[in-house]
Amino acid sequence: MFVTPRPGFEERIPGQGLILTWTGPGELPRADSASPARSSASKESSRTQRQLQLHGIGLPYELTEACKVPALQHKDEVLIEVKAISLNPIDWKSADYGFGIPTLPCIKGCEYAGKVVALGCGSDCHGLRIGDSVIAITTDYRDYRKAAFQEFAVAWQHNVCKVPSAIDPLSAASVGVAFIAASFALGISLGITFPSLAEEGQSLDMLSLARSQPIEHIPFNVRNEVLYSLDSGDRPSIGEWILIMDASSVSGQVATQLSKLSGLRVIAVADVSKYGEKLSTLGADLVLDRHNLPLAAETICDSTNGTLRLAIDTVSKETASWCQEQLLCSEERSRRRHQGRSLSSNSSDHSEASTAHRISMPSGPVCHLVGLAGLPEYGVPHVRTHNVPMKLFHENAELGKEVMQWLGAALEKAKLRFPEVEVVEGGLDVVNGALNRLREGDDEGKRLVVKMKGWPRVEEM
Repeated sequence: MFVTPRPGFEERIPGQGLILTWTGPGELPRADSASPARSSASKESSRTQRQLQLHGIGLPYELTEACKVPALQHKDEVLIEVKAISLNPIDWKSADYGFGIPTLPCIKGCEYAGKVVALGCGSDCHGLRIGDSVIAITTDYRDYRKAAFQEFAVAWQHNVCKVPSAIDPLSAASVGVAFIAASFALGISLGITFPSLAEEGQSLDMLSLARSQPIEHIPFNVRNEVLYSLDSGDRPSIGEWILIMDASSVSGQVATQLSKLSGLRVIAVADVSKYGEKLSTLGADLVLDRHNLPLAAETICDSTNGTLRLAIDTVSKETASWCQEQLLCSEERSRRRHQGRSLSSNSSDHSEASTAHRISMPSGPVCHLVGLAGLPEYGVPHVRTHNVPMKLFHENAELGKEVMQWLGAALEKAKLRFPEVEVVEGGLDVVNGALNRLREGDDEGKRLVVKMKGWPRVEEM
């Protein structure tokens, strides 16, 4: 039960230059710039919420009552009332295996849909208003205020996307994490440019934008990936092939669509009996069966004729190794083809200079593999592997804002098809049961979206 302070009550956030002003019964506060002329009186708000907390590795999440509503601590943060939570594999894997957990108890949850209920004093200049229907994606797992498994959550304004009125927020909630994973894999790690979705807008060149930032705006542990892992001459061209394994996953479905929007040709590897038709509908040029990988490998070699040099794996380090083999085979076939041309053109010239020319062919990596769930245990020549620099999404405000604006335009213009969504009623009380379904593999090709209690009508969301 919420207890609202008297109208006009002000709560100063120490060290952040913000004051929360309570405006009346039933209203949440707005954060404004603190002024020396304002009163310095401070008092804890008695407003509370429910959270799901993890108290130990391998334990279920525990429903906890009477928790504080998280406070805004920066002018560019917003407070969102959570209406629906989209569940991701990381939500149960981190709880079971202990990764991505800085301290206990912790709160998890990566993406959600909701309503903006409070703004930092800098957020409204980015087009957000109180009452907006939004989706929010959190990659900042160390800040529990931003986790989804609670009734109110804080988000950076550049990690929030407004949901167009014609879009069901429950569906929109299902693509946030997948979109960030796919767009950063394609846009940063592989250097693909996404087309403009506005009549007078510019294309989205994430890599150039990231590299134009002051180096201190790029987190230290992703600088090599952002600045040095892709040479400018290696950036893909329209018409190139890209291999996506497993394309039926939600991230794979989004990556397929983004690749097609950007002019690439897509080889989608998945369970063809279940997802072949859907992947063809999403635009995949070649759909191959992951249950017959030898045949898939042969088909890739024949279809691409040694030109395949891009791949994304969404499954594991084992399947990433298979993708690496396909890139290596393609590179070797391409190298043999070029050597054959060189030999043919110099068939009457066996001079030392000719031999030296053939030996001095470029030996650096020419193929690129992005692993969303792990990389091969061993590397091979001519294939460069990439981890997706997801941290850049929440730590670089300019890049995050541009990506969210592009996603908003894609939703508005129906450029992205949503995965299958299964709505689970019951709010926080049913999250553990839904996560058990994910543990058992009951999320293949779809998202489970938990709808919070008290929001029975989609048109209200």
